[in-house]
Amino acid sequence: MSEQPRVSADGKFYWDGQAWKPLAAPPAVAVNRAPGLVILVAGLIVVIAPFFPWLSASAPFVGTITRSLMDGGGDGVILLIVGAGVAAIGGLAAARGAEKWMGIITFLLVIVAALVSGLDYGDVSGRVSKATAASDLILASVGPGPFVAGFGVLVGAVGAVIALAAGRGSFHPDMPIAPSSQSSTPSEPPTTAPTS
Repeated sequence: MSEQPRVSADGKFYWDGQAWKPLAAPPAVAVNRAPGLVILVAGLIVVIAPFFPWLSASAPFVGTITRSLMDGGGDGVILLIVGAGVAAIGGLAAARGAEKWMGIITFLLVIVAALVSGLDYGDVSGRVSKATAASDLILASVGPGPFVAGFGVLVGAVGAVIALAAGRGSFHPDMPIAPSSQSSTPSEPPTTAPTS
């Protein structure tokens, strides 16, 4: 009667009756880092947007005054927190691969960022119009801040869509990312069990 194949104690080799043979390694799961990197970049752009000038005004004897969204706190802090959340999700997705929930949360955060920056852009545009209408000596313009925020929102939306398309449906913490390292081949053949 032929001996049944036996598996080594570490589970990486089997005895075929004559020699130890390595068991097939579990297939490596390729991690798609692209969605996470796109989301991470979007979050960083949204984080820096409130620090850019959102309003610039010049007048004789006064000089040029710029205001960022962080000067008033409030909305600037909201954009900062939203951007940090997007960047954190992007870092997580880049490290272990995108999952669908990451795309959904990113999309929701991007909507919040779009609403905040859109409302503030409207407010700043109104102030620019009022300032320039009040006097020909005042030169006022919208700064780069809203456009930086808008670009971050656009990149974040693209990253969310990519994450939704490429992401796994659920979290599998025990899913192998790379094949496990091979241990050395056992030196002794297995002991044969008595046959009845």
